[in-house]
Amino acid sequence: MIKIILKNGRELLNDPELGLNLESKEEIEENLSVTGRYDLCTSDEGFICLSADEIEDII
Repeated sequence: MIKIILKNGRELLNDPELGLNLESKEEIEENLSVTGRYDLCTSDEGFICLSADEIEDII
């Protein structure tokens, strides 16, 4: 599972089994580069729209 760390310290999990989450760190980075955002689906909060500016790291 991929972890997305936001600049505010919050950590979100990218589970490829949920919604339309992408499969790899590289796919997420490419999506952010092209669109400037990533729509992450989480099991507890549903969809969260993340902008490239609020993401610190993807591991």
